[in-house]
Amino acid sequence: EKMGERKLNITARGMVVAEEEEEEEEEEQQLVVVQDITERKRAEAQVKELERYLQLQVDRMPIGLIVWDTDLHVQSWNPAAERIFGFTAREAMGKHAYDLIVPKHVQPQVDALWHRLLEGDDAVQNAHDNVTKDGRLIVCQWSNAPLRQANGAMVGVLSMVQDITERKRAEDSLVESNR
Repeated sequence: EKMGERKLNITARGMVVAEEEEEEEEEEQQLVVVQDITERKRAEAQVKELERYLQLQVDRMPIGLIVWDTDLHVQSWNPAAERIFGFTAREAMGKHAYDLIVPKHVQPQVDALWHRLLEGDDAVQNAHDNVTKDGRLIVCQWSNAPLRQANGAMVGVLSMVQDITERKRAEDSLVESNR
């Protein structure tokens, strides 16, 4: 070998590479360790694909999906929630429900429901008035479930919501016409 040339010794599995450098006056040896990360990269790609697939499902849901933190601030707001309430996800993120969609007269009812969720109820369903970005009162059906970590610690609440204003009006009209 000529001066400055390197000879590489690679193990059969491709996990360890030994590099030897020969020079005219003294012999210097270097050891380089290489780790095969193919499986890790494949797993990371699978996780990203699953995240995209889950986000696609949330974005395409015909029902509003809102994730709240334990203090009732918006953490996630899907396109159906945007259509129902008129607020974009960007406008809603981080806002407290009372500053966004819960009218004053409904706040005591929401306080009681929220307390039930925080105390351990697995699901709370209810229907009540909400307010839209343009100030209209609408009636919404809510299904709420606590989000808990594996150790049981509550990290938030998942809410699914539907605007049932037209159905409620039709029901009220039917009741009124039967009197």
